[in-house]
Amino acid sequence: MENNLPKNWENCKLGDILKLKNGYAFKSKDYKNDGIPVIRISDIQQGFVTTRKSRCVDEFNTANSFIVEKGDVLVAMSGATTGKYGIFNEDIKVYQNQRVGNLIPHAKSLTSNNFIYYLLGGLKKEIEDKAYGGAQPNISSKLIEELDFKLPPLPEQERIVAMLDTLFGHLDGLKERLAGIPELLKQFRQAVLTQAVTGKLTEEWRVGKELGDIDLLIKKIGVDLNQDYEKKCLEAKKNGLRKPKDQRKNKRSDKSDVNLLKIPDSWSCMRAEEISYLITDGVHFKPNYIEDGVRFLSVKNVRPFKINEENCKYVSIDDHNQYIKRCNPENGDLLYTKVGATYGYASKVQIDFEFSIYVSLALIKPSRILNVNYLELLFNSPIVFNQARNRVSGSGVPDLHLIEIRDFKIPIPSLDEQAEIVKRVESLFAKADAIETNYQTLKTKIDDLPQAILAKAFKGELVEQLDTDGDAKDLLKEIRKLREAQETMKKKPKKRKK
Repeated sequence: MENNLPKNWENCKLGDILKLKNGYAFKSKDYKNDGIPVIRISDIQQGFVTTRKSRCVDEFNTANSFIVEKGDVLVAMSGATTGKYGIFNEDIKVYQNQRVGNLIPHAKSLTSNNFIYYLLGGLKKEIEDKAYGGAQPNISSKLIEELDFKLPPLPEQERIVAMLDTLFGHLDGLKERLAGIPELLKQFRQAVLTQAVTGKLTEEWRVGKELGDIDLLIKKIGVDLNQDYEKKCLEAKKNGLRKPKDQRKNKRSDKSDVNLLKIPDSWSCMRAEEISYLITDGVHFKPNYIEDGVRFLSVKNVRPFKINEENCKYVSIDDHNQYIKRCNPENGDLLYTKVGATYGYASKVQIDFEFSIYVSLALIKPSRILNVNYLELLFNSPIVFNQARNRVSGSGVPDLHLIEIRDFKIPIPSLDEQAEIVKRVESLFAKADAIETNYQTLKTKIDDLPQAILAKAFKGELVEQLDTDGDAKDLLKEIRKLREAQETMKKKPKKRKK
């Protein structure tokens, strides 16, 4: 241990000021729905202990020596969360389970639980480093009691605790305020998208503009879809295949529509199927996955405005070639999540590798006349998501059927306005992204602050050392005397009753 001790401090070990008491080994058959809660490792959160989800046992004498008192400091002694610690502050009787350590001061009048709590925080990294057991870390009571630290005099301990209470109170308040930023940014982005696809974002921009005839744009889209279908028919005939299905003749949904917000008179509203060459989904059976091959994407690989190729699965080239005969994703298409809790996410395809998709993803091939960037933000907007939520089915696992996706009502502005909307949304999103980056940087710094503050506290750099504080050597002597007196009392034989 370093010898650069602050004035009147003393080198010692945790065991000099406290005893770490391990809990009782309750058996699975002991647990009941009601009774006395048992604090397990999972009940220790960082900084506090909760019995909200604790299991219970009946009261019995053997376990009564493992009662946790209000104010006790507990530490996890095994598992992935070894070193996690907290103070128990509830006014109820509870038992302490095995591998939950209770740090009990030898002399509570000379070493407060709050000081031990902060001291344990400063030693948390050392506890984690000393934990053993490979995949299942463990640490013994003895190892924790052998940890070295520097002990300040009691008056300085009290000042350290008071200062740490103040600083961590400020930090908690700051964390609470910062915690709301991600939700505010989410709401901001959703508001921007709503304003964008209802014409509010470009309301001033439209003034005095010659936007072109929206009906003419709709006719051009219809011609484009007709030409695409005729081309497919010619290719099928050339290859000796049957005539492809005209998707414009698909059965329509009978679900009631969500009332769309009012759109400008210069816009139009069309069904998703009316602006797309094809809306389909991926493979309807579980493929034969291989270690390496052609990427195969599912709902987990698509998030708003992003296709994540990490953790994707692979299929053989032969299987892939069969899958894309029905559903062939290409750059300029949209992927749309349709199954599970994360339904309603859209991303355009803009990647340099081939892939096929699972049934959990819908493939939307929009007319190339339209601006795919506008359609991407449209399909991620609350305007479309509210329709999806109104149309989703399935008990337990949400499922959007293709018939419902094809029936989404899509607001269509002129091509010039589509481009202007994309430009404005990208600009506003860039500002939100910058704020989010600053937030993440600040959050990381704040998350690192507690350990930095604790390190200063237990180096004697947080509060002033005063000559009137006395010496920690004398404090240790008093603790030792009280400890020896208590041990003598325990060993003293009880007088028999005559």
